Amino acid sequence: MRLHYLMLFLHLLGVVWWVGGMAFSHLCLRPAALVLPPPQRLALMAGALGRFFPMVWVAILCTLGSG
Repeated sequence: MRLHYLMLFLHLLGVVWWVGGMAFSHLCLRPAALVLPPPQRLALMAGALGRFFPMVWVAILCTLGSG
C-alpha cells in the first residue's frame, strides 16, 4: 500500500510541476514580459524556460513512470 501512495505522490508532483510551470509562464511571465522591448523579452523568456524545461523532462518521466 505504501508503494501505491508513493506512486500517486510522484504522479501528482510531476503533473503539478508541469502544468503549474506552464500556467506560470503563460499567465504571469508572458504578460509581465510585454513591457520589455523584444530583444530583452526574448532573453527573459529563454532564460526562464531554459531552466524550466529540463525539469519538465523529469516531471514527464516521473508522471509516465508512476502511471
